[in-house]
Amino acid sequence: MKFGLKFEPWDQEAETGEELQTILRCAATNNMKQLFYVVMIVNPLRYHIVVEALQATGFHDIQKLTWCKADAQMLHGAVSRFTEADETIVVARYGTRPRQDDGRVNFPNDPTERMTWFIGKTQKTKLHLGTAGAEGKVCNPYEKPPWLSYHLASFLTQPGDQAMVFGTGAGGDVKGLLNLGLHVTAFENDETQVPSVAASIMAFASKTETYKPMRMHDIKTLMKRDATYQRHDELIRESGEMKCPIAEVVMAEKRARKEARAAQDQQDALRARAAEAVTPAMYQALQVTQVSAMAAFESAQTSPESKPKSGDSEIDFLN
Repeated sequence: MKFGLKFEPWDQEAETGEELQTILRCAATNNMKQLFYVVMIVNPLRYHIVVEALQATGFHDIQKLTWCKADAQMLHGAVSRFTEADETIVVARYGTRPRQDDGRVNFPNDPTERMTWFIGKTQKTKLHLGTAGAEGKVCNPYEKPPWLSYHLASFLTQPGDQAMVFGTGAGGDVKGLLNLGLHVTAFENDETQVPSVAASIMAFASKTETYKPMRMHDIKTLMKRDATYQRHDELIRESGEMKCPIAEVVMAEKRARKEARAAQDQQDALRARAAEAVTPAMYQALQVTQVSAMAAFESAQTSPESKPKSGDSEIDFLN
């Protein structure tokens, strides 16, 4: 669907309500199946126009889906607005309502697996012109990721079903449908893009495994994991011990570092006490004591009482 954002030559004017009704009536008239779906990625400002056109042409079960872009490129703009990082998708049914056991649809019984919102990555590739003289020029930088059409059509189709893409664009929608095993007929009114997108689609290699967006079940799993980690952190703070192998290694390293710091602190304390054992006053007092001892010794050597008497032996004097 055209958005009418006027960023590109082929997106200057979006379809009016009357033009949408004409396209939808043609699709309903030429489709021979009793049940089929229409999926449109629309400008959220034109959502009401799309819904009115669907209702006027006999479509039912109109639902709005939201694709949250987990890795959307954030443009620096006015900080007074919320950052837009989502796409609005409209899904509508034409024909009889399918039963729960109807093999034509693939909705799971678990309601959390079919929520109206999901989180997924964007497509980083861009469509380049392949004509002579314009090699490498980007003609469409807005390729939708192939997983998006794959994800949506996986609920609504069976392998081998027919699918039509109005507005091929950069070819992402077609690639996802081909990867799902559908027969695709694509239409593109911008003649400058047709050769490039045709070459891009023909070169696309289908994969046995495709990217899956994050849904409610995945969010709940992450929330439980986060709650487990949070509780684990609380137990660590309370007991100071860890139970998981990786945490035990981390704790052992922390204990080793703590013990090393304690040993270093002890050595520093011993050196400080040894340095404080001999103060300048104590050193001066020790010198005075040594001088006094030497003076007393010399005085004892020169006193009359210390001289030996005649007849006394050296041994008697020493004793």
